[in-house]
Amino acid sequence: MTAPSQTFPAQPQRLSAATDGQGVILAVAYSSDARQRTSADLLARRVAHRLGCPVAVGQIQRGTLLADGSLRTLHDRGARRVVVAPAVLTAAADLQPGPRTLAHGAALNMTFAMAEPLGGDPLLLSGILELLSRSERSPQPDTPVRIVLPWTDASVAAEVARSTCRITEAGWGPAEVRVLDPSGELRRWDRDCGAGAPTPSTDPCDLADRGTGRHGRRRKRIVLPLSVLAGPFSARVAHCAQADGDEVIQQTLHATDACTRLIATRVVEARRR
Repeated sequence: MTAPSQTFPAQPQRLSAATDGQGVILAVAYSSDARQRTSADLLARRVAHRLGCPVAVGQIQRGTLLADGSLRTLHDRGARRVVVAPAVLTAAADLQPGPRTLAHGAALNMTFAMAEPLGGDPLLLSGILELLSRSERSPQPDTPVRIVLPWTDASVAAEVARSTCRITEAGWGPAEVRVLDPSGELRRWDRDCGAGAPTPSTDPCDLADRGTGRHGRRRKRIVLPLSVLAGPFSARVAHCAQADGDEVIQQTLHATDACTRLIATRVVEARRR
């Protein structure tokens, strides 16, 4: 069965008008999950408010952007120059609008520019810190923090890990990055492959895995998914965390100011190219 080219309903009454002909398609991974749909809609409205232009949601399927309905929505709001902004950490290098979307855009006299994916930008850690600050827990130096990435985004784990010191600086315990593989196993990511890298016997996060801290007490971790949108991945992370007896923050980056700023920055950069 062929997936629809646009499963997010157009809601033009929520979109800004394009006073300068600019518009944005927020490109998200294809999913029929209602949680993703809701969070994508919220993120689109936040980005629209920040940029002052209409933003609609399109879907990425097999490296192709499907956004016929989004183009019509943007066109009706006055947009003619559209930036495609991937709301994902990584995206296919050859991500482009599909043939139908390109043909539809040409018929509407619309042009496209492609923004870069979010990658492992330090603003993502700013978003994680926002989520931690909204939690009911106060920062404690003996509470480790675990950030979990999807397996498909493992290529940015090292870049994300370079910013985890900010979590410790904010008063939390040691922070680590893990990757959730397709089988549901959490894979450790070496944050520092050079001299002085923590060993399994001394790394506080590894000690937490075995159920005890340095003083023989169980360290209950705070676990967060590094995910832009809510959906199946954040639910899988929550399941893993709860199975380990850890506390999970299920909120995702879509509702953070840092994520909105990062996407807006990518859009502005694409417009300047």
